[in-house]
Amino acid sequence: FPDAAFLSSALRVQETWAGLVEGAGRAAAPPPAQTERALYLAGPGTILEILRGAPAAARTVLMLGHEPGTPAMLARMQDGPPPEALAGAFARYPTAAVSVLELAADSWAETQFGAARIIAHATPKTLD
Repeated sequence: FPDAAFLSSALRVQETWAGLVEGAGRAAAPPPAQTERALYLAGPGTILEILRGAPAAARTVLMLGHEPGTPAMLARMQDGPPPEALAGAFARYPTAAVSVLELAADSWAETQFGAARIIAHATPKTLD
């Protein structure tokens, strides 16, 4: 599990989180998940502000949100053009897509647009 989790207040996001927790069983204890109503229709700026509020001790953070805010945020977080394999990844960001970012910041509070590298991306279709 991540060290912290921010979830949209949407029922489908809450159900997704519950499924992740149930699927992990007792293998790992989930972090307390913080429901953020603002994530529901959030743009990149709002998502960044929520991310900046992650606990300082957290090494990994999970955010469960929605389109179009999530792919717009990911596109703005990149520190340059995406790798060729991800060139069109954010034009259409399907339900259950996941992206993993590596941030170039000393703390969550210092996170900025253009300061991340996308190290993984998957959609349900690519997992088949």
